Amino acid sequence: VLLSRIHFFGSKQASNAENMGLKMYRDTAEAVICGLLPDSPSATASRTSGGLVWVSPWNSLQHATNAAFLAVVYSDYMLTSRTAAVQCSGKSYSPTDIRNFATSQ
Repeated sequence: VLLSRIHFFGSKQASNAENMGLKMYRDTAEAVICGLLPDSPSATASRTSGGLVWVSPWNSLQHATNAAFLAVVYSDYMLTSRTAAVQCSGKSYSPTDIRNFATSQ
């Protein structure tokens, strides 16, 4: 997610090959965000009944905290770059939707 920032805002020093690599980071970041959003078609099933991201009983809040951090950062990138939505298997999510998920964690 953090490296996707360079693709969002561009880099004048990056070559075409480097920009393609950065696009792969952004695509991966979008896939991660889509996997985190609970009503996304590609959402992961690892959640509590209340919607908290849950991977294992050990360090249980670690994953929810990380998910919230990544979602806030990504939604900020979207807002700053004026990116209206991220597409998750044909369903659109705005920066506000992503921020709301982060708040829910």
